[in-house]
Amino acid sequence: MPIERYINALATEIKNDSLTYENYVSWNEKTKLHENVMLTKRVSKWVEESDIDEFPYNKPAVMKKAIELTPVEEIQTEELLKLLHDISQEMGEI
Repeated sequence: MPIERYINALATEIKNDSLTYENYVSWNEKTKLHENVMLTKRVSKWVEESDIDEFPYNKPAVMKKAIELTPVEEIQTEELLKLLHDISQEMGEI
């Protein structure tokens, strides 16, 4: 899913207008987190460093809201399909 949608869902879910995609990008450019750190971990670190009262935030609720806000055609499925293929291959189903 587009990162913008996740950030919008976060701001909507915890009702905080300062949590914008632009602010996240600015923070992310300054941070020294390894590039392999998952999005939700990055966002958690950003929220934590932003001194938001709602930390830790409810990740499942934010993900649900992000899915609701994202049109189906914008959901990026390539990595999920690759993972499912790899799992099926490992299980000998392919």
